[in-house]
Amino acid sequence: MTDTIATRVAAEWRGNARLRLGAWLVLAIVLFYGYLVLVDARAAWRTSLAQDVERVAKVRSLVGQDVWLERAETAAAALAAIEREIPAARTPGLAQAAAQALLRELTNPLGAGVTLDVASASPVPGREGWVQVPATLSAPTVPLARALQWVQAVESQPQLIVFDSLSLDNRDPARLSATLRAFYRIEQEADADAAP
Repeated sequence: MTDTIATRVAAEWRGNARLRLGAWLVLAIVLFYGYLVLVDARAAWRTSLAQDVERVAKVRSLVGQDVWLERAETAAAALAAIEREIPAARTPGLAQAAAQALLRELTNPLGAGVTLDVASASPVPGREGWVQVPATLSAPTVPLARALQWVQAVESQPQLIVFDSLSLDNRDPARLSATLRAFYRIEQEADADAAP
Protein backbone atom coordinates (compact mmCIF):
# COMPACT_ATOMS: atom_id res chain seq x y z
CA MET A 1 0.00 0.00 0.00
CA THR A 2 2.85 2.30 0.79
CA ASP A 3 4.30 1.58 -2.63
CA THR A 4 1.07 2.54 -4.32
CA ILE A 5 0.87 5.90 -2.48
CA ALA A 6 4.51 6.64 -3.30
CA THR A 7 3.94 5.59 -6.88
CA ARG A 8 0.88 7.82 -7.17
CA VAL A 9 2.71 10.82 -5.64
CA ALA A 10 5.68 10.27 -7.99
CA ALA A 11 3.35 9.96 -10.99
CA GLU A 12 1.47 13.10 -9.94
CA TRP A 13 4.77 14.93 -9.48
CA ARG A 14 5.98 13.96 -12.94
CA GLY A 15 2.69 14.61 -14.66
CA ASN A 16 1.66 17.93 -12.99
CA ALA A 17 3.86 20.89 -13.85
CA ARG A 18 1.83 23.27 -11.63
CA LEU A 19 2.43 21.04 -8.60
CA ARG A 20 6.17 21.09 -9.22
CA LEU A 21 6.16 24.87 -9.74
CA GLY A 22 4.10 25.41 -6.56
CA ALA A 23 6.37 23.15 -4.49
CA TRP A 24 9.50 24.94 -5.76
CA LEU A 25 7.84 28.30 -5.04
CA VAL A 26 6.98 27.26 -1.45
CA LEU A 27 10.56 26.02 -0.95
CA ALA A 28 11.93 29.30 -2.31
CA ILE A 29 9.70 31.32 0.04
CA VAL A 30 10.75 29.23 3.05
CA LEU A 31 14.43 29.61 2.14
CA PHE A 32 14.06 33.36 1.58
CA TYR A 33 12.28 33.75 4.93
CA GLY A 34 15.08 31.80 6.63
CA TYR A 35 17.62 34.08 4.97
CA LEU A 36 15.79 37.18 6.27
CA VAL A 37 15.69 35.74 9.79
CA LEU A 38 19.43 35.10 9.64
CA VAL A 39 20.10 38.64 8.37
CA ASP A 40 18.08 40.12 11.25
CA ALA A 41 19.83 37.87 13.78
CA ARG A 42 23.22 38.90 12.39
CA ALA A 43 22.30 42.61 12.63
CA ALA A 44 21.13 42.15 16.23
CA TRP A 45 24.33 40.28 17.07
CA ARG A 46 26.45 43.05 15.53
CA THR A 47 24.58 45.71 17.54
CA SER A 48 24.99 43.70 20.73
CA LEU A 49 28.68 43.17 20.01
CA ALA A 50 29.19 46.90 19.35
CA GLN A 51 27.50 47.75 22.66
CA ASP A 52 29.63 45.21 24.51
CA VAL A 53 32.81 46.58 22.92
CA GLU A 54 31.80 50.12 23.91
CA ARG A 55 31.04 49.00 27.47
CA VAL A 56 34.41 47.25 27.76
CA ALA A 57 36.17 50.36 26.42
CA LYS A 58 34.43 52.52 29.05
CA VAL A 59 35.39 50.11 31.84
CA ARG A 60 38.99 49.98 30.63
CA SER A 61 39.15 53.77 30.58
CA LEU A 62 38.07 53.82 34.25
CA VAL A 63 40.69 51.30 35.40
CA GLY A 64 43.20 52.94 37.70
CA GLN A 65 41.15 56.04 38.38
CA ASP A 66 41.02 56.80 42.08
CA VAL A 67 38.49 59.59 41.62
CA TRP A 68 35.62 57.12 42.18
CA LEU A 69 36.91 56.21 45.63
CA GLU A 70 37.16 59.91 46.47
CA ARG A 71 33.64 60.51 45.20
CA ALA A 72 32.34 57.61 47.28
CA GLU A 73 34.01 59.05 50.37
CA THR A 74 32.60 62.51 49.60
CA ALA A 75 29.10 61.06 49.11
CA ALA A 76 29.36 59.12 52.38
CA ALA A 77 30.47 62.28 54.22
CA ALA A 78 27.58 64.26 52.70
CA LEU A 79 25.09 61.57 53.75
CA ALA A 80 26.53 61.55 57.28
CA ALA A 81 26.20 65.36 57.43
CA ILE A 82 22.56 65.16 56.33
CA GLU A 83 21.84 62.42 58.88
CA ARG A 84 23.24 64.65 61.63
CA GLU A 85 20.63 67.27 60.66
CA ILE A 86 17.76 64.83 61.22
CA PRO A 87 16.51 64.70 64.81
CA ALA A 88 15.13 61.56 66.39
CA ALA A 89 11.52 61.00 67.41
CA ARG A 90 9.98 57.91 69.03
CA THR A 91 6.86 57.80 66.83
CA PRO A 92 5.59 59.48 63.66
CA GLY A 93 3.01 61.31 65.80
CA LEU A 94 5.73 62.77 68.01
CA ALA A 95 7.65 63.76 64.86
CA GLN A 96 4.56 65.61 63.62
CA ALA A 97 4.15 67.34 67.00
CA ALA A 98 7.82 68.36 67.07
CA ALA A 99 7.60 69.72 63.53
CA GLN A 100 4.46 71.65 64.38
CA ALA A 101 6.06 73.18 67.49
CA LEU A 102 9.20 74.17 65.60
CA LEU A 103 7.31 75.68 62.67
CA ARG A 104 4.92 77.56 64.98
CA GLU A 105 7.94 79.01 66.80
CA LEU A 106 9.49 80.08 63.48
CA THR A 107 6.18 81.46 62.21
CA ASN A 108 5.28 83.59 65.29
CA PRO A 109 7.37 86.61 64.15
CA LEU A 110 5.30 86.83 60.96
CA GLY A 111 2.38 88.20 62.97
CA ALA A 112 -1.37 87.63 62.78
CA GLY A 113 -3.19 86.26 59.77
CA VAL A 114 -0.70 83.46 59.16
CA THR A 115 -2.08 80.00 58.42
CA LEU A 116 0.13 77.00 59.14
CA ASP A 117 -1.12 73.48 58.36
CA VAL A 118 1.05 70.56 59.40
CA ALA A 119 0.12 67.19 57.88
CA SER A 120 0.70 63.71 59.24
CA ALA A 121 4.16 62.20 59.06
CA SER A 122 4.78 59.77 56.21
CA PRO A 123 7.69 57.44 55.43
CA VAL A 124 10.56 58.74 53.28
CA PRO A 125 10.85 56.50 50.18
CA GLY A 126 14.11 54.58 50.15
CA ARG A 127 15.01 55.49 53.74
CA GLU A 128 13.81 53.04 56.35
CA GLY A 129 13.15 54.63 59.71
CA TRP A 130 12.86 58.16 58.33
CA VAL A 131 9.64 60.16 58.16
CA GLN A 132 8.78 63.46 56.56
CA VAL A 133 6.29 65.95 57.93
CA PRO A 134 4.80 68.17 55.20
CA ALA A 135 3.50 71.62 56.05
CA THR A 136 1.96 74.54 54.19
CA LEU A 137 2.17 78.17 55.22
CA SER A 138 0.14 81.10 53.96
CA ALA A 139 0.72 84.70 55.04
CA PRO A 140 -1.38 87.09 52.95
CA THR A 141 0.07 90.32 54.36
CA VAL A 142 3.49 90.31 55.96
CA PRO A 143 6.24 92.94 55.78
CA LEU A 144 8.73 91.98 53.07
CA ALA A 145 11.75 92.19 55.38
CA ARG A 146 10.04 89.92 57.93
CA ALA A 147 9.16 87.38 55.20
CA LEU A 148 12.79 87.27 54.07
CA GLN A 149 13.92 86.85 57.69
CA TRP A 150 11.50 83.93 58.05
CA VAL A 151 12.95 82.19 54.97
CA GLN A 152 16.47 82.70 56.32
CA ALA A 153 15.42 81.41 59.76
CA VAL A 154 14.00 78.22 58.24
CA GLU A 155 17.09 77.71 56.07
CA SER A 156 19.48 78.29 58.99
CA GLN A 157 17.84 75.65 61.23
CA PRO A 158 20.22 72.87 62.27
CA GLN A 159 17.37 70.47 61.48
CA LEU A 160 16.78 69.38 57.88
CA ILE A 161 13.80 71.32 56.52
CA VAL A 162 13.30 71.43 52.76
CA PHE A 163 11.19 73.88 50.77
CA ASP A 164 9.09 72.18 48.10
CA SER A 165 7.76 75.52 46.90
CA LEU A 166 8.08 79.11 47.99
CA SER A 167 6.15 82.08 46.65
CA LEU A 168 6.96 85.59 47.78
CA ASP A 169 5.87 88.69 45.89
CA ASN A 170 8.02 91.80 46.19
CA ARG A 171 5.32 94.21 47.33
CA ASP A 172 5.28 95.54 50.85
CA PRO A 173 3.30 94.04 52.55
CA ALA A 174 4.17 90.83 50.75
CA ARG A 175 2.14 87.70 50.16
CA LEU A 176 4.07 84.65 51.34
CA SER A 177 3.14 81.03 50.71
CA ALA A 178 5.30 77.96 51.12
CA THR A 179 5.17 74.20 51.25
CA LEU A 180 7.96 72.49 53.12
CA ARG A 181 8.94 69.23 54.75
CA ALA A 182 10.72 68.50 58.03
CA PHE A 183 12.55 65.17 58.42
CA TYR A 184 12.86 62.89 61.45
CA ARG A 185 14.38 59.53 62.31
CA ILE A 186 12.09 57.15 64.19
CA GLU A 187 13.91 55.55 67.11
CA GLN A 188 11.53 53.43 69.09
CA GLU A 189 12.00 53.04 72.82
CA ALA A 190 12.51 49.28 72.48
CA ASP A 191 15.44 49.90 70.13
CA ALA A 192 16.96 52.40 72.56
CA ASP A 193 16.58 49.95 75.49
CA ALA A 194 18.15 47.12 73.51
CA ALA A 195 21.23 49.20 72.69
CA PRO A 196 24.23 48.46 74.98
